[in-house]
Amino acid sequence: MAQRIEAFAVTVPAGTAILTPQTTALAFNRGIVEGLEILVPPGPSGLVGFAVVHSGDVVIPYDRTQWVIADSEVLKWPLQGFPTGSAWSLRAYNLDVYAHTLYIRVLVNETQRYNEPLAQLVYIAPGAPATNNEPE
Repeated sequence: MAQRIEAFAVTVPAGTAILTPQTTALAFNRGIVEGLEILVPPGPSGLVGFAVVHSGDVVIPYDRTQWVIADSEVLKWPLQGFPTGSAWSLRAYNLDVYAHTLYIRVLVNETQRYNEPLAQLVYIAPGAPATNNEPE
C-alpha cells in the first residue's frame, strides 16, 4: 500500500494534434512508484488519447506507437518492474473542440532521505591499539 499519493489534473487543450501532443511533467518528491491511476471523466468520446512517459520514453501503453483512449473510466496500473523515481510525465492529444482534463494519481512509497545517517562509521588505523568498543 502506498505511503503517499501525488495527484495531478492535466488539462489537454482542444485541437492538440496527435503529431504534436502536449507533454506535462508530473513532478513530485522522489520515491518508489508502486502504482498509477488515471481518471478519464465522461466527455472525450474517443477524441483524447494519452501515454505515460518516464525519462522521455513511453512506458504505457507497451506499444509505443499506440495511445490509451478512454471515456468515463478509472484506469489502474500496478507498476511492479517499471522505472522508478520522479521523471514521469503524461503525453496527450485532444482532437475535440473542447478541452478535457485527465486526473492522475501516482502511488508512491517513501525512500530513505539522503540527510538521514545510515550508520556511524569508525576508522581504525592499522596497528592502532584496540579499545573496549573495538574488535581486536
